[in-house]
Amino acid sequence: MQRKGVVMLSAGIDSTAMAIKLLSDGWALRGIFVDNGQYCAARQRTAIMNLSRQYNMPVDFWVTNLAQLYAGLSEPPHIMVSEPFLPVDCTPASSASSGGTLVTCGLYAANTGCSHLFYGLTKDEMARLYHFPGVITLAEQLVRANTGRQKFIIECPWSKTTNA
Repeated sequence: MQRKGVVMLSAGIDSTAMAIKLLSDGWALRGIFVDNGQYCAARQRTAIMNLSRQYNMPVDFWVTNLAQLYAGLSEPPHIMVSEPFLPVDCTPASSASSGGTLVTCGLYAANTGCSHLFYGLTKDEMARLYHFPGVITLAEQLVRANTGRQKFIIECPWSKTTNA
């Protein structure tokens, strides 16, 4: 039986290379892109659609309207800019947002019959993620509890092969 997973895509080299590697390792993948209102979302979407066509990998695009959510605030909270689930700093607002996106994408993966949610990070991004050691474990537990799945894994394959 072919292993099935969802890969979070940002159109960056990290998530793109990870998706290609997982596909070559025999994974049946679906991609997911979360548009949080980042300024480069249109270019990211185009790059991800090209990847999807070239590798015959279905991709779903989600739009979260953070721009409207924070409209009218004199100083918007710190939000993610580059990766849709990784905070760019260590503020509580960004930590909560990152965990929420991981859980949402994890629920999507589990409910589409996948056992894994993959995300790709650069070495610098992995170092920032270590400021939030429980985010991934908590996201996995919430996905398992809400889907009744005994086994569901959220992982960054690069973290096993780098010194981050």
